[in-house]
Amino acid sequence: MTDSATPEANGHFTLTGTARAAGTTAFTLCVRDGQRVVEQAAVPLLVSDSAAPRLLILAAAPGPEVKYLRRWATDAGFTVTTQMSAGGGIALGDPTIAINGATLRRFDLAIVDDRSWAAQRGVLTGAAREGLGLVLRPSGPIDGATRGQWRALGFGIGGGDLAPIALPKVAAPALSSTRLGIGSTDAPVDIATPDDLLPDVSRLPLTPAAQAPTLLQDASDAPLAQWRAIGTGRITLFAGVDSYALTLTGHRALHNDWWNALLRTVIRPASGVQQSGLIGWANERLTLCGLPAPTPVERPDGRRATILPVQGCAAFWPDSAGWHRTGAGQSFYIYPAQALPAMRAARDRAAMLALRPPTTTDRGGDSAPGPSWPFALAWLIASALLWLLERARRGRQSAM
Repeated sequence: MTDSATPEANGHFTLTGTARAAGTTAFTLCVRDGQRVVEQAAVPLLVSDSAAPRLLILAAAPGPEVKYLRRWATDAGFTVTTQMSAGGGIALGDPTIAINGATLRRFDLAIVDDRSWAAQRGVLTGAAREGLGLVLRPSGPIDGATRGQWRALGFGIGGGDLAPIALPKVAAPALSSTRLGIGSTDAPVDIATPDDLLPDVSRLPLTPAAQAPTLLQDASDAPLAQWRAIGTGRITLFAGVDSYALTLTGHRALHNDWWNALLRTVIRPASGVQQSGLIGWANERLTLCGLPAPTPVERPDGRRATILPVQGCAAFWPDSAGWHRTGAGQSFYIYPAQALPAMRAARDRAAMLALRPPTTTDRGGDSAPGPSWPFALAWLIASALLWLLERARRGRQSAM
């Protein structure tokens, strides 16, 4: 088993898995009600091999939080640049870069501590308005000026001291190792195992804010992170302090989940990313579009068929389940004929409802028109009165 989750009240849930390489793959999703299997089906995934996101870490001083955060980001596939100050004009980390608008446009994300924010607030805010994803984090208790500035951004910064974070129960080792990804010689899976010692991780007090929805919560439902849009970018405030302690005490999966959620929420949008919405079943007609010329379609067993598009679209009848690929580079998944009957029935019902003629209910409850004879009778009476008046007027004129 790769991962498991309990659906929320609205039916939504999130599962995590690891793909070993770019290309097409499929996971098996199993829905259970206790010990009873309600539904089981393949979840097709198209894994793309895109350029590594560029991450900038700004810190006013070196420390274990920056060290472990850089290690995590590198293992997660980010191209990381670190800039730290050691005081007295001495800079540590990667080769020094100028922190200005032109430089920040080269990055997709920036993680900034409170003291670096105070020194670069204007240029960082401007870069966020232009699309840079910005993660703000406290290195400890913050001063009143920083508290006011973050509050002005819309975050619900409280006025109390640091408070401990309530941690959830550790997942089973099998699930934890899956969520951490596949180890390698250069990046082995963490050998730390859960034990009774809880790490000393604290947080700034956060209160719900109208402009900044809550992104993360601890086990006691206390807010850990909030985010908001600014211009074409996004800013999130992570209230946790010394989250690196999670990686040293068998809670590395939680550390991974937190930072994945933070960066995924604010990362600069990639250009040209498309997701195929094709859903098909074996032995059913499927429409493929975006085809400028006759295009071959390769079936899972290697057989090929050429389809002829009309105005860019063509019909295709798949006879087997699995991944199919067109000569135009489009991949789509075909389910077995008997898979997902509920989804199939819902699709067919929606198609049938779209074909039926509109009814009174569809017109928003408009009342049916009444009988027309009262209007005809009123017209006849009015016409007769006008005729009589006209005859009477002519009679008076003749008498004169």
